[in-house]
Amino acid sequence: MGELQYLVLPLRTFALQGLFLLVAIAIEAFVLHNRLGISKRGGVRYSLTLNLISTLVGWLLFFTVEPFLSNALQLNIMSYIFFNETYQLGSSLPSLTVVGVFLIFSVTFFVESQAMNLLLRMWGTPQQPPKYDSSERKQNRLVRYKSSWTARLRSSALLRANALSYGAIALLLFVLRRTTFL
Repeated sequence: MGELQYLVLPLRTFALQGLFLLVAIAIEAFVLHNRLGISKRGGVRYSLTLNLISTLVGWLLFFTVEPFLSNALQLNIMSYIFFNETYQLGSSLPSLTVVGVFLIFSVTFFVESQAMNLLLRMWGTPQQPPKYDSSERKQNRLVRYKSSWTARLRSSALLRANALSYGAIALLLFVLRRTTFL
């Protein structure tokens, strides 16, 4: 008789990922709508696309890096994913958690900002290159200033949206950690 293969599906992880995506999309769409002045539908469209891209990239990075982690760290990650509990690694667990959260936030922000630039090129209105005529030098300076301002405003809005959504997800994780129904 051949070996019996087991298939383990982390249904809790799938459900929580869906919940976190819904929360993040709602918060980020609201922030993008208010800060960038785009329509509500456009905010949802950008937020949905950005979050799906960053989630996909995040899981791909996780599955790429996971085999290179220590066995104790792998055990902690898997026990948290499957059973919502961790084993102690000693005094290094809090520092690893802080570094991990900062890295995840930074990578997510980088991926979402690059994806936002790509989406703006794909979905945005085509812009004409500025004309550099000597008589319109002052006007061109103003156009360049406004374009840099909108890029900074976009980055600021995206950073604020990510910070608020990560804060809400952290609060949800704290509440779920204290409850026993999931």
